[in-house]
Amino acid sequence: MATPSKSSAADRLRPTLWDGLVVLFVVAAAAVLFLAVWPRSSGDRLVAVVTVDGKEVATLPLYAPDAPEEATAYPIECKYPLVLEYKVGAVRVAESQCPGKDCIHTGWATKAGSQIICLPNRLIVTVKGKTTSSFDAITN
Repeated sequence: MATPSKSSAADRLRPTLWDGLVVLFVVAAAAVLFLAVWPRSSGDRLVAVVTVDGKEVATLPLYAPDAPEEATAYPIECKYPLVLEYKVGAVRVAESQCPGKDCIHTGWATKAGSQIICLPNRLIVTVKGKTTSSFDAITN
């Protein structure tokens, strides 16, 4: 009398067609989410609007071909003189004589809605464009 053959552990652990379909679905879902969340360059015509004491003192283009490829200095006369640097897609405070120099430590502002603030100078640099960042705050 023949005994029924039992499947080995290797046979039971072999991937099936359904396993492959589940993996394919997970990879496809991850790709869709990645593409939906990944920031894309939409060709926004970004500008940096500089205000001192609530008055607009400069508007710097951050889009090609109007913005320089290399960082270009733009001095701002205020209580503590400072120098902005701007180039395609970015602006920052490069030099400042203000105490604390928090505006320098902010670094490059690159997305619409980003701001650089210098409280002693009452200066705000706001990057404006078609879209704004979906984040409230970004930390390093």
